[in-house]
Amino acid sequence: MKQKNIIINITLSIIALVAIALAVIVISKRPTSEEVGQIKIELIDIDKNIISEKTHPFESNDTLFKILDTNYEVLYEVSAYGKFLTKIDNLVAPKDGSTFIRIEINGEISTVGVDGIKLKNNDTITFRIVKIGDFS
Repeated sequence: MKQKNIIINITLSIIALVAIALAVIVISKRPTSEEVGQIKIELIDIDKNIISEKTHPFESNDTLFKILDTNYEVLYEVSAYGKFLTKIDNLVAPKDGSTFIRIEINGEISTVGVDGIKLKNNDTITFRIVKIGDFS
């Protein structure tokens, strides 16, 4: 019986180590910039008013989230898909689920979240409050 418990503990320890290794690999593969440059970040409310428009320099290995977190008051929720932004300064998505903060890159709706965007010189990143189902 004691030997069975030891085998179970060893097996669970190996599974835990594999899970940790996979998490480290996933985290280390987040896209980072390979260049130096600048990006413009726009915050647009539900009525299509620009409430903020700023240009930020970036270095190689910077991430969009790092720039946001350094220069803005950011709130987010973590899901299986990554960070889900709920607030950037005065741009706030109500918790009732009727709207969300959509990310656009150079006018195109992003197909990845804030963790998956690779910075490119002179990109314009727009964070816009939109109603659920609004694709305009």
